[in-house]
Amino acid sequence: MLDATSLQAEREFQNGLQVLGGLRSPYVITLLGYCAEKKKRILVYEYMRNRSLQESLFAGGPRVLVLDWNQRFEIIVDIARALAFLHLECDPPIIHCDIKASYVLLSFHFRAKLSDFGLRGLNRKVSLGSTYLVRNWLE
Repeated sequence: MLDATSLQAEREFQNGLQVLGGLRSPYVITLLGYCAEKKKRILVYEYMRNRSLQESLFAGGPRVLVLDWNQRFEIIVDIARALAFLHLECDPPIIHCDIKASYVLLSFHFRAKLSDFGLRGLNRKVSLGSTYLVRNWLE
C-alpha cells in the first residue's frame, strides 16, 4: 500500500508526464513514451544522433565533432527558442533550472533540442514580472 507521500509523488509524476507528453516544439526533445512499474520509471525520448553539445565541444578522440561558428550560432539560437517556448508558450510556464551543454542534444543536422528539464520545473509558480522579449528577433 502506498503512503500519502508516495501517492502525492505518483500524482506529480503522472501530471508531469501529461505536460511533457504534450510539449510540441522543434527545439525541445520529444517524449515518445514511458514505463512505470512498481518503483521503476523509464522515460523514452526521440533519438538525437549527434549526442550532446558537451560531447561535441569537449570530447576528445576520433569521434570529436568540429562545429564551425555558424553551427555554434544556430545552436545558441535554437536554445533561445527552446527557452522562449518553455517560458512564454507553455501554460503554466516551464522553467528548466539547469541549462548546461550536456542537456543540449544535437540532431543529425546539428539542430539543438533542450532536454532533461524532467519534472522539476513543472510545478513551480512563476512570475515573469516585467520580462521583455523581442519576439521578431527569434523568428
